[in-house]
Formats: sequence, C-alpha cells, structure tokens
Amino acid sequence: MDKSGGSNWITWKFQVKHLLLGKGLWKYNEGSATLAEHATEEQRLKFNSESQKAFSILAMAISASQLYLITSCEEPKEAWDALKKHFERETLANKLFLKKKYFRKEMSEDSSIETHIKEMKELTDKLSSIGSPISEEDQVVTLLGSLPSPFASVVTALEARVDDLSLDFVQQQLLHQERKIKVQEVKAEVGQNSALVGAQKWKPPKCWSCDEVGHIQRFCPKRKKSQHRAKIMEEEIESEAEGTFPVSDIMDEEKWLVDSGASSHMTYRRDYFTNYQPFSVHEKVSVGDGRVVETVGVGNVRLDMLFKVSQAKRATMFDVLHVPQLACNLFSVRAAAKKGNTVKFGQMKCWISGPNGGLKGIGYAYGKLYQLKCKVIMTEESASIVSENKSNIDLWHQRLGHLNFQQLRVLVDQELACGIKLPESAKLSFCEGCVEGKMQRKPFKSLTYHQSRRKLGLVHSDVCGPITSGISWRKSLFCHVC
Repeated sequence: MDKSGGSNWITWKFQVKHLLLGKGLWKYNEGSATLAEHATEEQRLKFNSESQKAFSILAMAISASQLYLITSCEEPKEAWDALKKHFERETLANKLFLKKKYFRKEMSEDSSIETHIKEMKELTDKLSSIGSPISEEDQVVTLLGSLPSPFASVVTALEARVDDLSLDFVQQQLLHQERKIKVQEVKAEVGQNSALVGAQKWKPPKCWSCDEVGHIQRFCPKRKKSQHRAKIMEEEIESEAEGTFPVSDIMDEEKWLVDSGASSHMTYRRDYFTNYQPFSVHEKVSVGDGRVVETVGVGNVRLDMLFKVSQAKRATMFDVLHVPQLACNLFSVRAAAKKGNTVKFGQMKCWISGPNGGLKGIGYAYGKLYQLKCKVIMTEESASIVSENKSNIDLWHQRLGHLNFQQLRVLVDQELACGIKLPESAKLSFCEGCVEGKMQRKPFKSLTYHQSRRKLGLVHSDVCGPITSGISWRKSLFCHVC
C-alpha cells in the first residue's frame, strides 16, 4: 500500500479503511468503539491496546511529510478527523476549484481512455467526500465533451440515442472504440512496413525527421508531438478568426446548420413554411446560449438538396418549428434519425442517408460548424406572405412619419398603439425618403469678427480713383478711411 502524500488521498483512504476493517479496528477510527464506565481492568487494557494498534497503523501508513498533522493527536479518531479536515476541506473555494478542474478536463491524444476515466472518477470521489456530488447525467455529458476528435463518431452515435445513457454503458462503448482505433493503427503500420520490404533483403526504415531507425517520417512520434503543439498554437492564434468566420454564413437566410443537439428542425423564417399551423399557446424552447424562446407555429419546409456532381434532389423537412427569435436555421440530427435517416460526420463533410441507404443530402464544415448544402423552395403561398408583410410594415412606416423598425416593433410588442399587426419576420424595405432626410451638408466656414477697443484699433480703408474733377482739370486719388 502506498503511503499517503496528499495527491492519492481518496485511494489511500479506501485502502486504510478496509485494512482496519479486516483487523477489526475500524471502529476506533470511526469513533463507535467506547469503553463502559464499569469496565474491568482486562477490558480497559484490551481497549487501549486495540486503540493503540489502530493509531499505529494510521501513523505508519502516512508519509513522513504528512506526520505533522497527527503528532499532537492521542486517539485514532482524533488523528483520522485531522487528516479528513486537511485533505477534505469543505470550503466554497475548494468546491469551486475541484468543479472547475472536473468540468474543464480534456483528454489528451496520447493518453488512454482508461486513464482518463480513472482521473475523472477520482475528481468525482473528491467532490462527493466534501459534500458536492456530481450526478450521473452530468458525468456522462462531461465525459463525452472531454474526448478528442478520434472519438467524434462514437460521441455522435451516443448523442443520437433516444433512451437515457448510463455511465457504465458509455464507458464500455468508449473502451471498445479505443480498441478499434488501436487495431486500425496497427494495420496501417503493418501495411506501410510490408510495402517497404525488398525482394532480397529487408532493411528497417529510417526516419528522415529524427534519424532514428524503426519508423518513417509519417509515423514519427516526435514529429506528431511538434505538429500537435503547432496545431494548438495555430488554433489559439486563429481562434478569434474561427469564432467570427461562421457569423456571415449563419446570418445567410439560405443556410441550415447541422445540429446534433437540437430536438427538432427550427427556422425563424415564416415564409419558408408550407402547411403552416400556428400554435394557440406558444411553446417554450431552450437554445444553446441558455435563452428560452417561444415557438409560434409548426409546418413543413421543402428543400432542394444540392450536390457538386449530380443534380439536386427534392426533400421535405416535416414538423419544423417556427421560432422567430432564433438567429439561424437548424437541421436536427435527432429529428432526421427518427424518420429512419442516418447522419455520418467526417472531418470536412457530413452525409445524410435515407432508410434504404441512398444519399439524401450533404453538408460541409465551415469553421467549427457543419452547413447543409441546400436551397429552400419558395411556394406561391410563401411569396404572397413576404409581399404582404413588406407592404404592411412599409405602409405603417410611412403613416407614422417614417418611424424606424425598432420603435415600430416596440409599439406592437408593448401594445402602445391599437390596430397595428406586424408579423415576426417582417422587415422594412429600402426607403428613399429616409435616406434623403438624413443627408447632411457641411457648414460654410464661419467668419471671425474683431472688436476695436481703442482709437484706430480697427481701420477700414478703400482706394478710389482716378477721378476727374469738374473744378480742376487735374485727376486726383483719395483714400477713404473710417
């Protein structure tokens, strides 16, 4: 049994407890063993002897650097409580530190899934010992979110399951996926090495990167580590660009994001729908940023699934929710799976297959998101809705003295005016009058005026002439001063 050094407290605590239980001495550490008032001398000696044995086992199991914690204790229970108080601090700061460490933990690519599960289990045990246990559902979600890219396929498959996931089932599936990955890597190395075998004499390959024998540059472990570090630095440098890249694509009305966490297809466009049915009572929907928004209706959306090589295929999304406050259109993987379809994700693409295995649609990765390659089919009903919405909002914009869209929406939402009905998806058209009214002309340069405070401080003069005088034949010039 390893001695306690602080880092292995949970494991050491479990081992010491069962060691004392096996020797029948745990009751002294627990504090349940008491000595009767009228005990005989023999009972007193036995009680003191067993209590001293429990204390000695505890002292011998602690490392020398931790002995100072129990040197002032006289009873085994007092020593056990001192150790628990030191290593199981039930303070808010300690709980916050352990929870941050647990929920932010990520598995490195060179680590095994078994080691990763063990480290997460130790953190949950520490949190349970200080009175802050983690539920099984949160453990499953955190475990799936901490995995690297090689486990992306199994994570997507587990997220698409309808029934609840247990922690044991998820751990077994991850261990099985790790064994499959290792088998594939071994096959790849064997195939690479067999291709290098000569007809007469085989020589072990030499790496051009590190000059070591036994592997080639492609499978060099040192090169992989340097590439991994470079990739991390590149992602950190370009994180701002990647975070902002998809915004323009998301705000494009024609784009649909492939979302494995959405329960239903959703769109904020009313004019996309066919067979639209408004809700008499609006339902609540939770979105990824934590907000709760309302769904005002449901219907179907017809699409043309686009491909680079073949022609477009006509498709229909059923039971699409109308969520006006949504920022983008969402294609739900779970809703597609309920219809018998299959969604597979690759590094740069995702494929949607029908129940018979035929390809129905394809999506491409943009930044960290997948976008469905499609185009919405606008029906006559949708076109009439768009024209009606535009004409209605433009009319009220002109009637109310060219009021802007935000203030017009406030009038409707807060019921400050009666008789105005504007759809959620209505938008103002280009108004030439508003543009002309906001035009500005730069002012002329202002004139400066000087005020005289003394005689001849400001002199205005002008030269006039030559003038022919009627009195004299001479021409004269004069200066007028004022």
